[in-house]
Amino acid sequence: MQTIEPVVLFACTPNLSDLCALTVSLNGRNFDAWPTQPKILKCRELIFTEPDIIATPSVDRESCFNIILPKQLFKSGRLQARLKKNNMQITQPYRVTSELYQACLKYTMLAKLAPTWNKAGEWLIQGRDFLMHTGYANGVKFDFMVTADEQYASACATVLRIKPLQLNDLELSPLQVQSLMYAESHSAGEVSFSDHWCHVLPRMKRGRLCSLSLSIPKDSIFKAYKDIKRYWKNTVSILLFIKALFLCNHSILRLIIYERISQQTMSAAKCTCTPSILW
Repeated sequence: MQTIEPVVLFACTPNLSDLCALTVSLNGRNFDAWPTQPKILKCRELIFTEPDIIATPSVDRESCFNIILPKQLFKSGRLQARLKKNNMQITQPYRVTSELYQACLKYTMLAKLAPTWNKAGEWLIQGRDFLMHTGYANGVKFDFMVTADEQYASACATVLRIKPLQLNDLELSPLQVQSLMYAESHSAGEVSFSDHWCHVLPRMKRGRLCSLSLSIPKDSIFKAYKDIKRYWKNTVSILLFIKALFLCNHSILRLIIYERISQQTMSAAKCTCTPSILW
């Protein structure tokens, strides 16, 4: 991996006194019943439909996200009316700090750069189809810093190669491969693993592979592939173009990863993280 010297860009910080911040809370049965994190979905929905705001999910409060908007927009009352119509509660406006502005700006920019540039750990990888690309790809690592008077962004470019997980990486026996290839849809075979690990997008955290299957398990929070596709598009803008992850000898296999999640509404539930695998 060859890395180019970073480029640093400077700009003036907007007058923070012309802006105000709101914390939005998602309360009610409608949101509690959602199988995925509603604060991320609603935060991103506002980012893409309200061009005058920047926002980020709250890191220390469940079911909340923060938005920054011009005071003129707040005084119009239009945004508050929209949020209340959708059963969302808002706080009184409060002062925008440099730290909050930095967090909202970075999250909003990452959301709008995808899926042209996709987050993989500390890198942004170019290409809408990067999950299917096995060659070299352009990558950029950037960071923000905001103070009361100035903001800067540093960008470091490189060319890197990602390796999506392939069937032969799993060291399956011929019998296991055959059972998967010829399993019928109503009785799809499944192979369990005990000591296989991978990295999971978008943060590239290390995860353990539990099983390989042609079907989505009945106890999954996702009932169909379209649910998985919608989840990844809405939460991190990763697009899935085919109904399967890996093409092996012209046969299609899906890799299912289960991981325990600790949300209040889904304690000890199993989450299917199908498309997010790099070896």
